[in-house]
Amino acid sequence: NQKKQNVSGQVSFFDLGQSGESMRTEETYPPMQEYPLKEKLLQEKEVTGIYCSAHPLDEYTEEMNRLTFSTTALMDILEGPGGGIGEDGKKVVMGGMVVESHAKATKKGSMMGFMTLEDHAGQIECLLFPKVYERFGRQINEDEAVLVSGRLSIREDEDPKLLVDTIEPLKGSASAPDTRTDAQRAKDAREKVFLRMKRSQMGPIQALLADLQGPIPVYINLPEENITLLCPREMWVRSSEEALETLSAFLPEQDMKVVTK
Repeated sequence: NQKKQNVSGQVSFFDLGQSGESMRTEETYPPMQEYPLKEKLLQEKEVTGIYCSAHPLDEYTEEMNRLTFSTTALMDILEGPGGGIGEDGKKVVMGGMVVESHAKATKKGSMMGFMTLEDHAGQIECLLFPKVYERFGRQINEDEAVLVSGRLSIREDEDPKLLVDTIEPLKGSASAPDTRTDAQRAKDAREKVFLRMKRSQMGPIQALLADLQGPIPVYINLPEENITLLCPREMWVRSSEEALETLSAFLPEQDMKVVTK
């Protein structure tokens, strides 16, 4: 029944072909430049839910290939003995795209952050506890590529998480090379660690810091010689909090200080 088939204001698709009028129309559009790739990919993801032309992380492939951890590596861990429980607390460094982020107040009134990090193969939820969120929260921007260091949290009946220690921008192959000296990088750093000690203590301290390598500069003050030295890059640390905790057995609290801009 034609009346039942058509709602008021609707026309059957097949009726159009019977009207005797040509359905072919020609439109002319002014020439337009292609969208920048990043904007084009964001629009693709918004409309289709996936990236079609490329992946936003493609330009960071070289740097990400140097990393030993990814969501693929995480899947291997979860499929291992005990569902990966033995890897709980493992320190990792991962690159990816921030695809979602928000903050939430704790019971004590401080703020902590939550973000979803995505690489080519999957996603992982990241948590920034208050001290970390205070330092790095402003660096979290959705659709930005970042390098995250932290510790895995793998618990029974919970999705795995990454407990964040530091966040820094991921440098792509198209980025201009950083030609600054270590002294200039240290001067520009938002956060620095200062340690006071005797020269005889430097050897053991160096060995400890070598296991904490990261982007945060470390300075050593030698009061007996009245000088302060910038440590070489292999003694810079990934987390000031972790560094002070590690060194607390060797240096008194008053001889360790973190300075932030």
